[in-house]
Amino acid sequence: MDFGSRKNVNFFKKFACFLIFWIGMAYGGEEGFRLDPKTEATVLGIGMPLLGVGTFLSMQTKVPSSYSQDPHQIVFLDRFAVHYRSSSADRVSNILCPVAIGFPFFFSDPSSFHVDLLMNLEAHVLSQGVVRLCKGLFPRARPFVYQSSTRILDRSAFQSFFSGHTTSAFTAVVLAGVVYQKRHPKSQKAKWVWISGLAMASGVAVTRVASGEHYLTDVLVGAGVGALSGMVVASLHWRNPK
Repeated sequence: MDFGSRKNVNFFKKFACFLIFWIGMAYGGEEGFRLDPKTEATVLGIGMPLLGVGTFLSMQTKVPSSYSQDPHQIVFLDRFAVHYRSSSADRVSNILCPVAIGFPFFFSDPSSFHVDLLMNLEAHVLSQGVVRLCKGLFPRARPFVYQSSTRILDRSAFQSFFSGHTTSAFTAVVLAGVVYQKRHPKSQKAKWVWISGLAMASGVAVTRVASGEHYLTDVLVGAGVGALSGMVVASLHWRNPK
């Protein structure tokens, strides 16, 4: 896939036009969380180039002509992951992750949906930009590579660092938790929003390791980057009610 192909250039043009249109339609918002051109330009001005450059670099990853399958060369904290390769865990993670991404909208009402949608979009653009950049800059063989008896030719097998699934899950649930708590500061349900969301995101992280796709450090970094992205985007859009 050529990042500079006409197909991909057209995609990014359409995506940029969609964002401009949506920001124009969604301008303003509730008293607490608001959209404004300066904030959106700042977040997307960082996130979109990050995602674009990261995608380009990650597509340049080359399969090594030779690579070690000695697990003792892996840092001790991650070594246990090479013993896991569960297709069931892989399927579960691929189901849990989209559910986690949609988690913020379980608590969104029609009047704030447009604000929530754009905040979620921005948070994911930002966090996935970091994911793609790291996958391109820091190639790392996935745990299952150490179990393979034949040479692997798929470049994605060497893009373990760090977990995109885990990052997406934590981006969404932390954003949901922060937004809900800000909107309902006296609600007793806030703690359950946090507990259920973090449990779901943690489930994604555990199944990514159990599937043989990632190491412990991959999902820990993903959780951190995702959580930070969710918190940053939420805080940038928050306006203290007078």
